[in-house]
Amino acid sequence: MDLEVYRSKIVNCDYKILKILEQRYNWVLKVSNYKEKNGKPILDRKREEDIKNDFLKNMNHTYFKKYHEEEFEKIINIIMEVSRDIQYRKIYKKNIVLIGFMGCGKTTLGRILSRKLGVKFLDTDYQVEKRLMMKVGEIFSSLGEEYFRKIESDVIRNVANGFRGVISTGGGSVLNKSNVKYLKSSGKLIYLRSSAENILYNLNRSTKDRPLLKQNLNINYIQKFIKSRHEIYNKVKDYEINIDDMSTDKIIHYISRIM
Repeated sequence: MDLEVYRSKIVNCDYKILKILEQRYNWVLKVSNYKEKNGKPILDRKREEDIKNDFLKNMNHTYFKKYHEEEFEKIINIIMEVSRDIQYRKIYKKNIVLIGFMGCGKTTLGRILSRKLGVKFLDTDYQVEKRLMMKVGEIFSSLGEEYFRKIESDVIRNVANGFRGVISTGGGSVLNKSNVKYLKSSGKLIYLRSSAENILYNLNRSTKDRPLLKQNLNINYIQKFIKSRHEIYNKVKDYEINIDDMSTDKIIHYISRIM
């Protein structure tokens, strides 16, 4: 056989794989309909692990089992991830976008929520840091807040074009009307409201850069800062949760219910 024959065989295999995946994801849609109707969670981590382990254990080709099991595991993980994405789009339809003052717990809660739902998580501050290969504080001091906001807006615009899951936003991101428009186009904005005392407590324990606070990490300054932004958060929100008196499980249950 020559090279083109081999390639033709591979293309034929790819076509069959895609047709099988189409059938698989059609059944995934039926599963999501059932879960939506019966209030079942998207993620069943134990079931996914059992399926993956069973497949890897029963691989027939000894060469692949010996040298390429890791690659096959990646393929299985991607198939499972796409299945969860399909279910998420069907059941929740919109991104869960967490907004609120710095230190209210958006990133921490967002990570937990994404794991519980079995969907992707994105932190806009981290995406800016990743793009510029600098921490937020360094960006502010070296390039200025205006440049940070520009890159932040680019990140948010890209997020609106295809991302599905939980998004944690920077405290000042919704000050920009364009950002709000993009976030609302693909998501519901949930305002996590917390007291100045709890925010100060969280900020003192956090290792994240907070360039807008600088040397003003005190209760009076934070109270004034919260007051200046509350009106904006209140205006753009779709939902509001006062998280001070709620456990993480209760917050996640509430968000799952309203979405």
